[in-house]
Amino acid sequence: MIGELSSRGITVFVTTHYMDEAEHCDELALIYGGQVVATGSPATLKRRYMSRALLELDCSDLMGAYAELKAEPLLSSVALFGSTLHLIAEDEAAARAAIAARLQARTIAVNGLERIEPSLEDAFVAIIEGRTLDGEST
Repeated sequence: MIGELSSRGITVFVTTHYMDEAEHCDELALIYGGQVVATGSPATLKRRYMSRALLELDCSDLMGAYAELKAEPLLSSVALFGSTLHLIAEDEAAARAAIAARLQARTIAVNGLERIEPSLEDAFVAIIEGRTLDGEST
């Protein structure tokens, strides 16, 4: 119904907590803590806030890997994402080497580590972590 109204040129305001629904909108205002923290199209937000490499890690011990990789300085973010971890790195090659070394030392098997395209949810997490790490500035 929303798509049909929009195709007829009717402006539709949608509020949702589901980022996969928000991906279908033309323009977004992301709100956190009662304040607008970012605005733009889904593509613009992903491009602006996800310029670094996003890696998805599938491993034998998710929580062990999470705890270990949170301490890795080459990773600016480590987030649980379903049954995987999403890792953000400025230097992808150096981060891959550090990830492999840390997990091997803890005998955590890596089932897969691949660079992926960020979702709107990834961008939102990056925005919020940026506000938290930078003292409420994005």
